[in-house]
Amino acid sequence: MAYGLEIGKNEVQILIYTMFADGHVWQGQLDRINELLKLDTTTCSNTQSIYDECKEKLGKINEISMLKLAGLVTEAIDETYFNEQGKRNLLWLMINIAYGNGELHINEKELIEFVADKLEINSSYIKEFKNIAQTLLALINKQKWAETLPYNEAQEIIKDINKDREFLVNNTKDLILVG
Repeated sequence: MAYGLEIGKNEVQILIYTMFADGHVWQGQLDRINELLKLDTTTCSNTQSIYDECKEKLGKINEISMLKLAGLVTEAIDETYFNEQGKRNLLWLMINIAYGNGELHINEKELIEFVADKLEINSSYIKEFKNIAQTLLALINKQKWAETLPYNEAQEIIKDINKDREFLVNNTKDLILVG
């Protein structure tokens, strides 16, 4: 569950397919999916089996066909009802997962755009969510840098970083829930 919205098996499959899109599964991406879903214990406890099922459907990760990936994502979308909030939430989670390794791969970008088009989500949400993800990454890097500074100086910077993160989280929540 993210922002109080239920996430089911098909949505988790789409997130896992997003993770596979660049041909590599980065350390911690499945953990990131679990972290994003931490409030939904039923889905979260099944994430590994959903991952295994998706991996079996796809075959070798480094030989993924975007056409096959699009077909599997379409199948998951077609089996799911999405309200407007659910659509925006899925888009945000996909972007969040895609940026899990610090960058957006062209295949991830294309898959995100494909899903947004399939679900008829305004492309401005992609741009806004990408900006938020990039800003969050910059804040993570800034915090890493701040942690190398003397304690008192670092604490003031980290305090500001946390305020910025809170602002971004609230902004994301508003974009998902209100539009």
